[in-house]
Amino acid sequence: MQIEENQQAFWNNFPPQLQGILASAEEAIFTDPDYLELLTLAGETEAFYTFSDRVDGYPVKGFYYPVRFSDNYGLLFNSQIDDRDYLQSFKCFPTLRKLAADKQGNIGKTWIISGVLPRNSDTPLEILAQEAYQAAMFGKWQKVKKGNFLGATVFEIWQPPHSWDIEENHHAIIIFYPDVAAESEAAKYYEDWMKLFSYRNKIIWAYCESQKLRQGLQNSFVHIFQAGEILKQIPLKKLQVILGENIKILSQYASDLNHLEIQLHTIETNQKNYQEHLDHIIQKASKYGETDLLFLENFNKTVKQKYQLQIQQDIDSFSPALRVLEDVINTIRGIVEIEQAKRDRNLENIVAATGVGVGVASVAASAASALIKDITQPYPNQINNQQNIALPLANLIIVMLFSIGLGCLISGYTWKLLRYRR
Repeated sequence: MQIEENQQAFWNNFPPQLQGILASAEEAIFTDPDYLELLTLAGETEAFYTFSDRVDGYPVKGFYYPVRFSDNYGLLFNSQIDDRDYLQSFKCFPTLRKLAADKQGNIGKTWIISGVLPRNSDTPLEILAQEAYQAAMFGKWQKVKKGNFLGATVFEIWQPPHSWDIEENHHAIIIFYPDVAAESEAAKYYEDWMKLFSYRNKIIWAYCESQKLRQGLQNSFVHIFQAGEILKQIPLKKLQVILGENIKILSQYASDLNHLEIQLHTIETNQKNYQEHLDHIIQKASKYGETDLLFLENFNKTVKQKYQLQIQQDIDSFSPALRVLEDVINTIRGIVEIEQAKRDRNLENIVAATGVGVGVASVAASAASALIKDITQPYPNQINNQQNIALPLANLIIVMLFSIGLGCLISGYTWKLLRYRR
């Protein structure tokens, strides 16, 4: 169900015409586990779906490049001002951003702003990058990192999520190319950037998920170490309810702990892939022009030294509580079973004692049957008939009271004896 929802969310990024084209590739999507260009798979001659339009008075063109990686979809959406004859100011950025704003992904999104610098520009590049970032309305300019790519100057701005909600993951790259040739060469790296930032965003996504799991485990952790208080003397009925509640907590706690380990494994795998692919990009780009992407390598160090380390510490910290909760549940279950066994034994004693009492009463009644007059026999019509009828009735009542009383006495004695012996 979740896979279908994610797939539908991905299709919603495309115009209806492109959705129709991609629908023909849906059945074949899972034939290759590594990398698929979806438009090529759908039978198109080009892997890029181009478009052109006029928005807010600007001539705009761009393309969609949908792919599938090993376990997730990816989309490169490009939009640019289709006018090479005139220099464009940063005022066009809100329009371009508006075109790309509705392209969503549940794992993450990276924005890349790029352009060719005019030859006579003397404004410091960091000032230009700040103006471009603010014109695109990405937020506050902070935590800026700088590098080089194909002789171009690169700035990275990333605001780590405050509450570790993936929606707050704002990641932007600004690239100023020295000339058109460098920009054209950079077009060959579309696939490389997509893979690299896919690994990066999956790391951030997995860490966000781990923080949600961590919060849930913390809430259960407090409950677990307070669970000893419930072992005091309380009614059996309430104890059974508490047992059911703790079994649910155990199930959820174990599931969250297992998913925390899965997120750690996800981060470890993508951290390795990220580093390997970054090395590939640096080696490939260095042959063409100056390339220094140390700031991207620093992210990988943060992943190893902070994210992975913290999650592993969380796993080590929360794991003992799982055993504590299991012990608490076993203790409560034992108490419930003992109390239930006591009830069952008391019931068995009562049944056995009652049986003995009924037997004794029956024997006593049989032995005293000679005292009972046949009250059904008709009597002569005499004046004292009333006295003759009362006599057998009195005898009957005496015998019944005697047998019942003797049975109750024997039952009580038998119940005490059985209880003492057990």
